[in-house]
Amino acid sequence: MWSGSPVRQRANLADILTIAAETGRRISAVLGLCWQDVLWERGPHGSIRWQAATDKQNREWTAPLSPRARATLDRIRAERPGLGAAYLFPSPIDAAHPTGYERCRHWLLRAEERAGVVKQEGGCFYPYRRAWATARKHLPLPDVAAAGGWKSTAVLLRHYQQPDDKTMLAVVLGGGVLVERQA
Repeated sequence: MWSGSPVRQRANLADILTIAAETGRRISAVLGLCWQDVLWERGPHGSIRWQAATDKQNREWTAPLSPRARATLDRIRAERPGLGAAYLFPSPIDAAHPTGYERCRHWLLRAEERAGVVKQEGGCFYPYRRAWATARKHLPLPDVAAAGGWKSTAVLLRHYQQPDDKTMLAVVLGGGVLVERQA
């Protein structure tokens, strides 16, 4: 509620970007996370149940957490604990709603400007999802798609996994010598 005077508070941008970068999920799904979606005891580092309501394809997914994502969630829980349907990243205006996409976008653009970095090519948050997918090119495609929330591996391949110098060099160096089999 508005008290008549501004109050400085943490924007949560760094945590939002960490969860996005560590899970490969769309920013709207990250912003829509509730405490009940974090399955602390499932898997070695916990898991997240990504609700159908925040998924572009209206599908519920459960995926394990990385150690870095778990550490971020543990810190958030220690700083500002929440339960049940409370949002991990509540709106600074009304905690009954998640931080909105446009607010988060504004925070990111302002942070990039203050840091003196050039805006990433391909959108505000899309590059984080693309980087996550590209870093996992060496892993089985169906598993990358399921962990990152892609229904189709074709979309993952066509739009997200990008060529990079290190992988292209590995491809060039990794070719074996073909020997004609004797009949």
